[in-house]
Amino acid sequence: MIVTKEFTPGAKPTPEQIEMIEKAKKMPIVFDEDSPALTPKAAEGFRAAARERNRRRRERETV
Repeated sequence: MIVTKEFTPGAKPTPEQIEMIEKAKKMPIVFDEDSPALTPKAAEGFRAAARERNRRRRERETV
């Protein structure tokens, strides 16, 4: 099950939101046909893309 919520930037989470996050942290990750586990090679690709994204964000913030 996927649950989405909107958070206002800079706002602190409500007690209900904190409770929901704590419960979600304890739930197992369930892989299936639509969302299979990543292979080590695919995981490294995601990490590399995230590093590049973060590098570009830092560059924009310092300009």
